[in-house]
Amino acid sequence: MGYLEVVHVFIVGRSEGASPGLKQAAVIALCTRQESAQTIAEQTYGACEILEEVGLARSSYFYHRARLDAGDKYLAVRRTIADIFERNHRCYGYRRIRASLSRQRVWISEKVVQRLMKQERLVATAPKRRRYGSYMGEISPAPENIVNRDFRAAVPNEKWLTDITEFQIPAGKVYLSL
Repeated sequence: MGYLEVVHVFIVGRSEGASPGLKQAAVIALCTRQESAQTIAEQTYGACEILEEVGLARSSYFYHRARLDAGDKYLAVRRTIADIFERNHRCYGYRRIRASLSRQRVWISEKVVQRLMKQERLVATAPKRRRYGSYMGEISPAPENIVNRDFRAAVPNEKWLTDITEFQIPAGKVYLSL
């Protein structure tokens, strides 16, 4: 059988019954680029020998090699999705991302947006649900109604009024008095 081309073979383990020409390689990684070599031992063989030993069809090998050489058809969309996601403070899920893409005249399905976001590890942060607590604390008596809804003052600094608002932040409760 003739040689298809020379590929780099990485011997990871050994098995019984393998041909001596392949030095009894149990697991053989086929690759066409020498720079991607991270292995224990490296030797060069013909692709036909390797494929026969591994039990793969030639067409399968060439199909997968061609797929590696083909570019990503969603590369521009991936960048756009990541940009939209970051511009919106990492809060957009796949539905809002898809709606934003539609406004930019990029038409892809929700499933594709979901898959691309999953591959890029873009996960929207969901707000934490606040648990209900009925505990009101110790009930203190209401203060005396001194103003009696008469908010007019005869002289400055005679009556001071405020409105108190409670905010929940990660550090705890915060009160704002206006």
